[in-house]
Amino acid sequence: MKGFTLFETLIVIGIGVLICLISFSAFYDLDNNQLLAKETAEVGSYLERARSMSVTSNNFSEYGLHFSPTSITLFQGKTYSSTDTANDLYPLNSRLVITPNLSDGASDFYFTKVAGKPSATGTITISLLGSTSTKTITIYSTGLFESN
Repeated sequence: MKGFTLFETLIVIGIGVLICLISFSAFYDLDNNQLLAKETAEVGSYLERARSMSVTSNNFSEYGLHFSPTSITLFQGKTYSSTDTANDLYPLNSRLVITPNLSDGASDFYFTKVAGKPSATGTITISLLGSTSTKTITIYSTGLFESN
């Protein structure tokens, strides 16, 4: 007799399914890591933009950032106002959440004109929902920051 038995066919199908599951898992993790890295870089670019605009005293003003769990907002002045039409809102990807851990429990801060020093220091954590993957941005008293 020639051909394959039902048992042999099921074994081959099972191995194929296992290989597909492993591949899917690896690509899913890669996608999540890339998303987290991209959004962390975007938050960093907003930090740099706010600091740069403050150092150059653009419009003779300070600039700062406001953090909510799903977005960041670049604002002009020392105080955040949600109704200011000049605000620049950046919504995070819906699979991420941002958590500020700034001095005095602040959810926003600004950079001083010319010196570019922040009104609050601390960390900003960007987390992937349903995962333990996080990235942290540390803001130093000099106005510089770094991310891991």
